Amino acid sequence: MAIELMGMSESIHSAGLGRLGLRQAVILVTILVLVLTVGTFYYALPKSGFPGTKAIGDHPEIIEALEKKRPLMIYFSSIGCPNCLMQDRVISAIYPKYEEDVEFVYILLSNSTEKIFEDWSVIKVPTLIFVDKEGNVVSRFDGRYLDEGALRTELEGVK
Repeated sequence: MAIELMGMSESIHSAGLGRLGLRQAVILVTILVLVLTVGTFYYALPKSGFPGTKAIGDHPEIIEALEKKRPLMIYFSSIGCPNCLMQDRVISAIYPKYEEDVEFVYILLSNSTEKIFEDWSVIKVPTLIFVDKEGNVVSRFDGRYLDEGALRTELEGVK
């Protein structure tokens, strides 16, 4: 046992912790392990606006759709985004078929909508979020263009 402690003492000294006693080193390592464990747990929790969470009622149109108990597609976009322009065309083409069954909410990045982008953790555009009629986020596509077939599949999934 004394040999093991001596070896550990030599390891601590060679790691630059020579002034710390063995007890302080064990406490330091324990604190580090606890911090890493808590941090890992925190980042593993589902974030608002992602599948498995409830929709955030932070925009009048979102609140209205949730109150109506209707499925919802939230589309985050920005001016000057080439993929957003392509996504706009696809959404416009399929909108007439789904407008009776699904609420469409379009949120364009501006000074007045920055908080909504932040609340929903949107950092890439286009971002499409699909919410069922119970207000659960079902799917989310960050920074991805969805072609007509993929968009129809998602809309049918929440309808």
